Amino acid sequence: MSRDREKPEGDYEVGYKKPPKHTQFKPGESGRSRKRTRPKVKPMMMPKTLDEVVREAASRKVKLKDGDKVREVPLSDVVVRRILENGISSKNPRDARLALELLTRANAFGEREPTTDEIARSLTPAELRLIEGVREDFGQYFLEPGDDAPDPEDREQD
Repeated sequence: MSRDREKPEGDYEVGYKKPPKHTQFKPGESGRSRKRTRPKVKPMMMPKTLDEVVREAASRKVKLKDGDKVREVPLSDVVVRRILENGISSKNPRDARLALELLTRANAFGEREPTTDEIARSLTPAELRLIEGVREDFGQYFLEPGDDAPDPEDREQD
């Protein structure tokens, strides 16, 4: 079966890159009569930080059975309760230490000044090096254990 090809007007030959005259664009006519609709661009969502993800997860409500009642409480409450219960009932000293640190940070024992040992344990190695540098530079001004503080009246007047 052969196709009936339209006879070109004049000596125009139809072929590769030579469409028939009646299908060619007219002068002043664009290549596309219907405009292409552009897809709508969705606004970019900023990625969440780890802190935001953890806060969202911790604030999620979960069902907790407390005796005969079922209550909805934030997940963070459940986690804290479990840590404290494990600290009391576990034989692992790490669980007890974690529970104690949690209670201490929350000032569950009331306001108190940290001890010198607690302060010393909380210092970073960089802070310890800084303190040692100050001691070397100003060692003459530090009192040795058992020394009495100098009397302010004995200081020379300028």
